[in-house]
Amino acid sequence: MSGPATTTSEPTRRARAILVAIASKALFAAMLPLAVLALLRTFRIEHSTTVVVFETTLPLALLPAYVAFIFAAIARRRALAVVAAFLVLCHVAWVFPELGPARHLPSAVHDAARFTLFDQNILFENPTPEKIAAEIVRSNADVVFLEELTRPKLDAIQAAHGLDSYGYHFVHATWGPDGLGIFSRTPLLDAKVVRSPGFPQMRAQTVIAGRTVTLWNVHMLAPVGGPIDEWEGDLHQLRDRLRAETGDVVAAGDFNSTWSHRPFRELLGHGVREVHRDRGRGSARTWPVNGDIGGQIGGFVRLDHVLTKGPVRAVAIRETPSNGSDHAGLLTTFALLG
Repeated sequence: MSGPATTTSEPTRRARAILVAIASKALFAAMLPLAVLALLRTFRIEHSTTVVVFETTLPLALLPAYVAFIFAAIARRRALAVVAAFLVLCHVAWVFPELGPARHLPSAVHDAARFTLFDQNILFENPTPEKIAAEIVRSNADVVFLEELTRPKLDAIQAAHGLDSYGYHFVHATWGPDGLGIFSRTPLLDAKVVRSPGFPQMRAQTVIAGRTVTLWNVHMLAPVGGPIDEWEGDLHQLRDRLRAETGDVVAAGDFNSTWSHRPFRELLGHGVREVHRDRGRGSARTWPVNGDIGGQIGGFVRLDHVLTKGPVRAVAIRETPSNGSDHAGLLTTFALLG
């Protein structure tokens, strides 16, 4: 009786071993390029479009490493286990710090003067600018930042009465994706376009509840489809400019970068805070929020950010619908402390 059972099970064991070997090789082949990219990031060899794209997708790209590690542990595949474990550790070390709880706000926020900012990359090819206008009206924001603002889209938003309640504006409308605009219910002071290696940025000041607030409307050149030096240059120059600012400072816009990108992380510190992380919303996503998949899941990554420096603190932030753009909008409420 035992002989036939052994004979019958032997082919099964061999087939199982072959399947495990094939799966191991396939997983190892998939993990190895990720491990190489992770090593490049670890050693700060990041001046490459390939590495930057990997870093952009990093929170999702490294998730299969968990499956690979579990498989390797069960199948006792040491090489695969080592590579997968390295990637799991990288994922934990690089992603989880962004996902912490909201930072404490002092009790003074309850009595502090407040204002709101609506920010939106409207997409210079947006087919429905009137929906952007409607979203601006719904936001009832005190200040509005728009990126990729072209003259035709500005005309359409104005024709749809989206900007009727904003008596002050500073506009750098173009015919492409580098246009910007700031619209405010309080006077804009010292407004200017600031040249950068890639896209221009915009700086202005306004007075809210007797406090001067410095405003930066920013749009960084994307690191793909353009020179990576200009993307890095945009972020590095903004870092230096924000560090030089004093008082209440708010910077918002399409940074074309995530926490996984070193030039973006270098913006933080020296008193500069990222609002999504500050409010415990590090998992929020803003791009791409159009198309079949992006529209359904609300985007893959967060390229749009709001930063603060000085006594001003954000008390709330939420994403708004894309309304024809590939980016979600951001509506942020600030308290003027101090």
